[in-house]
Amino acid sequence: MGEIHSTTIEDLMEKSTGVEFVETAERSGLLLSAILHWPRGSEGYLEISLFHNGEPILPKKGGVIALDDTTQSFPINRPVEVNDELLLRVENADGANDHRFSATLLLEVE
Repeated sequence: MGEIHSTTIEDLMEKSTGVEFVETAERSGLLLSAILHWPRGSEGYLEISLFHNGEPILPKKGGVIALDDTTQSFPINRPVEVNDELLLRVENADGANDHRFSATLLLEVE
């Protein structure tokens, strides 16, 4: 078993905005999981998706995950090589309110 490295992204999404966060893997390993948080009141407006080298991995078949007032851990267990790109896409489809989110990626490195 290798070391566990975590990367956390937290941001305030202004109403009706979207953003992409890109992380480039510095070490090879296994992307174990993504821990995502949706605040109370986001009511499905805060949409999150995760890609590995352009391929959707959360949700696996594409689309988005949009929940409310919860923190969920999603198992991924996907090999990652040096210089692979992990892209987190977050969109706030709420036209009236800002919402803060967080995402933590756990990588077991070799």
